[in-house]
Amino acid sequence: MRRITVIGATLTGNKGAASMLIALVQNLKKVLIGDYIINCLTIYGESDRQFNSYKNLEIIKCTPFDIVCIAMPLSIFFYLFKWFNLVKKILLKNRVIKIIYNSDLVVNIAGISYSDGRGLILLYNIACDLTPLLLQRKVFKYSQAIGPFKKLSNRVSARIILPKIIKIAARGEETVKNLQGLGLHNYEHCADGAFSMSIDKANITDEMISICDKIKNLDRINIGIAPSSVVEQYCSRLNISYKDLLADFIERMAKEEKFKLVLFPHCALANRKTKKNNDLWIVRGIFEKVSAKKSIMYLDKEYSAEDLRYLISCFDVLITSRYHGMVTALSAEVVPLVIGWSHKYTETLNQFSLAGLCIDYSSLNIDLLENKFLNTINSLQLYKKKISSRLPEVKDASFRNFTIIRELLGP
Repeated sequence: MRRITVIGATLTGNKGAASMLIALVQNLKKVLIGDYIINCLTIYGESDRQFNSYKNLEIIKCTPFDIVCIAMPLSIFFYLFKWFNLVKKILLKNRVIKIIYNSDLVVNIAGISYSDGRGLILLYNIACDLTPLLLQRKVFKYSQAIGPFKKLSNRVSARIILPKIIKIAARGEETVKNLQGLGLHNYEHCADGAFSMSIDKANITDEMISICDKIKNLDRINIGIAPSSVVEQYCSRLNISYKDLLADFIERMAKEEKFKLVLFPHCALANRKTKKNNDLWIVRGIFEKVSAKKSIMYLDKEYSAEDLRYLISCFDVLITSRYHGMVTALSAEVVPLVIGWSHKYTETLNQFSLAGLCIDYSSLNIDLLENKFLNTINSLQLYKKKISSRLPEVKDASFRNFTIIRELLGP
């Protein structure tokens, strides 16, 4: 039986990571022959198990502390003393080390890595790649945004580690340029893996089906709003009140009877106070600031990635700062209006000739957002045609992630 280990993905919290993981599980069935198992090293062990409905997906808890402070140092010892069987035997008693070492392939689903200005996340990026490399395992970086490399620590780390990756799936042209700038050739352009995720009605909850039936029955233009705690933090550094601005926007649009507004979290962790991978708190904060509460539909809980994909497919426009909220919208031929912080948004929108639908957070203000939104509504059918015409090609480029995995695993 072949063993594939996934690092950097979860089923709870970041539903973008969940979408990429589910797409992997769904599509490996199409390309692999014979038995295999996918071990997912996730930071949310118990909660991820509750969302796992896939038979060949095993959830193993592995926190950032586990990979950075335990597994990576142990892997260094393993590499230095790999000729000594007793040392190897002792080190393999660590569950994470053992799972990675026994893998035929390690798939890193980071989404974005080695990008300037992400602080300690760089250390986590390094650990997720370096640990399996030191254990002499093949590493495939599943479609992700990488770079830029202007900061010394990031550039040096990328120069040392990225050449050793067996294959990198570059998610867009900006990532390709960043990798070329390092002189790398071990990459291939692939669209985001989540474009290949399909909706299985059997995995959609009755609650979400009921919610979507209410949205679909309305003779209005349906607008989804999925904010991001990450972009809120970026905005706060520039004294831009992201919550106030979105609340003001909702107030203005709620006065228009032709719009049905749905406010919801695309990343959520139920019963946790943390803001990381958790937009519940910002969704609640925005809703509290809106006086016309009866004019909007407000969803205040954690939903599965499958439920959220079904929900987003009901909208005409999705206003979001979550990258995979945007990907999900494009996959369902829903027009995204994005407030972003990185090249990862525009390099994907460029695949649909829709880069103009992204607002950089640093220039965000209420008038700009309102004007962009109204222009989007006025050109809605044009944008939908662009998406529908480009989507088949993008999905083919997304599926390439899985044929690469098949090639790396061998016969």
